[in-house]
Amino acid sequence: MTELATGPVARRKVPVVAVVRGAYRDVFGRPLRLCKAVILPLLIIVGLSVAALPVEEAESGIHESLLFVQFLPYVFLGVCWNRLELLGGELELLAGSAAYRRYLLSGGYSLLVLGLLILAPFAAGGFAHAMSLGEGIAVLTGVVTFLLAAWPTVRLCLVFPATAIDEGLGPIAAWRLGRGNGWRLFTACLITSLPMLALAVVWILVWIGFFQHIADLPGDAILSDFSTLLQFLAVAAVANAIQLIGFTLIVSVFAKAYAQLSGWGAPREEILERFE
Repeated sequence: MTELATGPVARRKVPVVAVVRGAYRDVFGRPLRLCKAVILPLLIIVGLSVAALPVEEAESGIHESLLFVQFLPYVFLGVCWNRLELLGGELELLAGSAAYRRYLLSGGYSLLVLGLLILAPFAAGGFAHAMSLGEGIAVLTGVVTFLLAAWPTVRLCLVFPATAIDEGLGPIAAWRLGRGNGWRLFTACLITSLPMLALAVVWILVWIGFFQHIADLPGDAILSDFSTLLQFLAVAAVANAIQLIGFTLIVSVFAKAYAQLSGWGAPREEILERFE
């Protein structure tokens, strides 16, 4: 089990630059492994996007259910990549009852984290708007609340690598483990995300320039025309591939931070050497 004693272990500092560099090296250093990791989640998400095309948005229950199911491949990918980072070996997606337990716990913790990141700024911005403080103040309030919510959230995210390797670390213990490293973890995530965000913006501009007409078509029209369907599949595949790779980078950041803070798998000096 991971040692969670207070004292030196709890006060270790995450080396931001080394963690970010190590995450990029691990994700892009072995392209074939990355492709194996993201291909199944990507196929599932794109398939669900196609399945949602004939569903009218008015049928909110079905539409929202399909959107929610798209969240599950990220849970699978997160567990698998954490295990690759911390245990090594081969990629494993479904590996018996223990794997289902990891997925179930990780999915529940994901809902908790998303709730903090989404509901808190939404509620704060809505309150400011309800108080007639102006649209600009409402947006600013939401952004500030998001940044404040990110601090506890990134500490809680240390629960994901621990869950993936079957360590008994709950959200409270994860919070304690990340003590003194909230803004370091947030900074590492921000730096790691920036290149992928830039790539996503470039793709959005390409999408607006060449594929905007697809957005104006009803789902049945896309499915009925083979050429249009191929364009839709290409757009969905590229956009979701960027998201999945960016997500994998963030997972790698937290796996390395967890190894550093918990002393997982090696003396602290050896863990630091891996980041160099």
